[in-house]
Amino acid sequence: MKKLIFISFSIAVIATLSSCEDRYTGTVFSLGFIGEYYEPEEMVLESSYRRVQVRVHGAVSTYNGKKNPNERYLELAEINGDTKYKNQLLPGSNPALSENPTGVTVICDRDIDATHPAGAPLDDMIIMLGWTYSEYIKSGYKTYTKEIPETYGYDLNLTGHPGHSPFFKYLKDIKKEDLSILEPLFYLYPKDWPSGEYNLTVTMHFDGLELSGDVVYKVR
Repeated sequence: MKKLIFISFSIAVIATLSSCEDRYTGTVFSLGFIGEYYEPEEMVLESSYRRVQVRVHGAVSTYNGKKNPNERYLELAEINGDTKYKNQLLPGSNPALSENPTGVTVICDRDIDATHPAGAPLDDMIIMLGWTYSEYIKSGYKTYTKEIPETYGYDLNLTGHPGHSPFFKYLKDIKKEDLSILEPLFYLYPKDWPSGEYNLTVTMHFDGLELSGDVVYKVR
């Protein structure tokens, strides 16, 4: 009888820990591998030597526990097929956009060269480094790309974390699957530009929505 009581108590403790915050590790139970979804409402751009950092902000949806799950989170987890992870995550882990972009475009207010006048798309002159969770989730949380397929020679530390598959492609070569379940932080690398100061406008395209931002990019 005592053994039965002990087993029942152990099961109850495990169930409790899996449904709430673990006070020893600081983790919380999550239905999906995505810890939080960001609605695409604002784009923040930062320019530094050799790259432009793009970060998307907006309302955030998290799982919020079994007792009071967030409806928007459940909707997105179902759409993305991310409902079987059921494990502990650190708060803020694995953020993703709630909507999949259909593309990213960049234009400049001045000529880059003879074939890229002011206002022309620069999708063959800019490389995007981003991360998608789609491969990992579709594999049943088993496989993902660990290395950047082609390296520009910089930011070798930006290969991501477990479950994050990086891609490093010219904007013109980016495919739909690259932008599926996308991390809300990515980088743009202008390739082989003449020295000078460039006023860039970056636009993310979504179905029925566009986010744009301006940034000054300097080439030494």
